[in-house]
Amino acid sequence: MAESTVKAMWKRYAAVLPRDASLVQLRETERAFYSGGYALLAGIASAHNLPHLCEFLMAARDEAHDRLTELCAEDLRREIQ
Repeated sequence: MAESTVKAMWKRYAAVLPRDASLVQLRETERAFYSGGYALLAGIASAHNLPHLCEFLMAARDEAHDRLTELCAEDLRREIQ
């Protein structure tokens, strides 16, 4: 089973970044990755009652899914042009 630390997740994600990505792009991507993880975990940590925690997690999951879907669609449109 894959290691489940945030660092291990970053390494798996970083492995698929373009090999010719600039150092700036790599650093900004890593910052965004960790920032997203921190924001999610901070939200979970601040949810003091469990019914709202489930609601928060599902909303965060849906928001992340929708944005990732939008980003993928933008990438596909760019490739087609």
